[in-house]
Amino acid sequence: MKNTIFQLLFVLQFHKILHKFVKQKNYGIVLCLHRVSNNVDILFPPLKTQVFDDLVKYLSKNFNVCNTEDFFNLEKKNNKIKVLISFDDGYKDFIQNALPIVKKYNVPVVHNIIIEAVEKDLIPWTQQVNDIINLMYFNGDYGVFKLFNYDITISKDLKQTIKSGMKIYQELLTVNSEERLRFIKELKKLSGFNYSQNQMMNWDDINTCLNNNVEIGSHSYTHDTLSTINNKNELENEIDNSKKIIEKKTNRRVNAIAFPNGDFNENVINIAKKSGYKYLFSTQENYYDFRIENETVPRISIYHNNFHETIFKLYNFHNFIKQ
Repeated sequence: MKNTIFQLLFVLQFHKILHKFVKQKNYGIVLCLHRVSNNVDILFPPLKTQVFDDLVKYLSKNFNVCNTEDFFNLEKKNNKIKVLISFDDGYKDFIQNALPIVKKYNVPVVHNIIIEAVEKDLIPWTQQVNDIINLMYFNGDYGVFKLFNYDITISKDLKQTIKSGMKIYQELLTVNSEERLRFIKELKKLSGFNYSQNQMMNWDDINTCLNNNVEIGSHSYTHDTLSTINNKNELENEIDNSKKIIEKKTNRRVNAIAFPNGDFNENVINIAKKSGYKYLFSTQENYYDFRIENETVPRISIYHNNFHETIFKLYNFHNFIKQ
C-alpha cells in the first residue's frame, strides 16, 4: 500500500513541487548511506543495488552532485540544487556494489570509515547485533531472552522482532563500550553466532576509492558512542587519532568526520574542531541551509528499498509529514 502511494505521488509529479521548494530556498541536501547490497538484514536493511543505481541516475540528472569542497563553497554553484552523497562505516559491499555505479555516473562521494574496522576487519557493533538477530530469527530461535539487564524478543512476528531489536540498539547506545561488548559477547554465545556475511574495506580498498573520485573521512576509531566517553585520551583517539591515521595511510587531508550514530556533545564538537575537521556530519534529518552558520551538517538517511519512496525521502518528505 505504501509503495503504491509513493508511486502515485511520483506519477502525479509531486516530487517536482518539493524540488522547486528546495531550489527556491537555496538549500543543499546531504545524503547518508551505509550499505548497498541485495542481502537481507532485519534491523538495518541495506539499499538494494538497483535502487542505488536508480537513485544516482536521478541525482546525476537533476542535481549538482558535489564533493565536499564544492558543496560548501558558496562561489561554486550552477542552476541546480547541490547534493552531497556520503557513506558511513566502510563496508566491503561499497567496493563490490556501489563503486561501479559511482563510476558509471561519474559522481563524487565521501566515505567516512572506522579505523578499527579497516585494520581488523571488525564489523561495527551495530551490525553485529543486527547479524545475531538475523540468525536467531531465520533459525526460528523464538522466545524472550534475558541477558544482564536487557530483554530481547525473537518472534515469528517480524515487526515484533524488529521492535525488540531496535529497543536493544537504543539502549546500547547509552552505555559504555565495555558493557556493550559484554552483552554482544553473551548474545553470540546464546545464538551460536560465529560468522558474518558482511566484510569491511581494507587499506587497499580505501586506495581504490581514492583513485575513483571517493573522498575519505573519519567515522571515529571504534564506532563508540562518543558522548559516553569521559576519558579525554580515549575521546581524542576516536576523533583526532583516527584523522591522523587516515592521513598517514592515504597521504590525503581528512576534512570530514561523521559522528557514529549521529551522537555528539559540546566536548565532542570542540575536540573535532581542534583536530582540524572542517565538516562535522550528524544524522539530523534536514536540509543544509547555506544562509546560516551550521556547526554540524544535517544529513538525510537513505534506506528505503523502493525507488519512489527513496526520491521523496531525499527531499526530506518524511520529516516534513511528521512535523
